Amino acid sequence: MAYSTLLEDYIFSLYQSIHIYEPNQLDIEVIARRLQIGMEYINSNSKTIQLPREAIILIDQRLSPAQQWQDFGHELGHLLRHCGNQLFLPPPFVELQEWQ
Repeated sequence: MAYSTLLEDYIFSLYQSIHIYEPNQLDIEVIARRLQIGMEYINSNSKTIQLPREAIILIDQRLSPAQQWQDFGHELGHLLRHCGNQLFLPPPFVELQEWQ
């Protein structure tokens, strides 16, 4: 019997909603475009910018493709599952979000 976590179920539903059904379809730019999230590669640490009408994920271009994928997933998680600007949140709450 196969079990999945709530997070795995969430990600599965997310992929289904943007018509990603096979592992070979996993692509940072495709996912970002289908979710209407801006993407840029920068020479700095990866981060997310949430503007009133636009979200942008900035990925450190100095990282390996595998590390870029991990950073993308991490930053996407902030956009889709978290609220608030971490600069103004209590440190324990920021730590919780980062751990998630």
